[in-house]
Amino acid sequence: MLPEVNADPGQIGQVIQNLVTNAAQTMAGGKIEIEARVCLVGSNGVDVPILPGEYLEIGVRDFGPGLDQDNLEHIFEPYFTTRESGHGLGLAISYSIIRKHQGLLAAGNHPEGGAIFHLYLPLATSPEGESING
Repeated sequence: MLPEVNADPGQIGQVIQNLVTNAAQTMAGGKIEIEARVCLVGSNGVDVPILPGEYLEIGVRDFGPGLDQDNLEHIFEPYFTTRESGHGLGLAISYSIIRKHQGLLAAGNHPEGGAIFHLYLPLATSPEGESING
């Protein structure tokens, strides 16, 4: 069982929905994997630009063409999109939601192909906020 995080379940659900929707649209069918684990950020742990500590890491991976390296630096900017029918708000909103929860949303290409998004949410350390696990 995964530990609790202090987060708004509706907002975190929106982030997951945005990531899955983007993956599905990119692949036009195919497989999407979602994995969750506890990870340590900082000394001897994952090296990402957030405060050190224990986090719930959720990975959303698709098996599509992956992310263009030129687009990676803009992927979370409002109104940035690579699709004609896109509005460019889903990833920007998702990034903002995770940052407001003192976490991080990062994007990249999986070594075995496809795109992967990692979201990091700090583990609950106090009764403040609402737990997404219950």
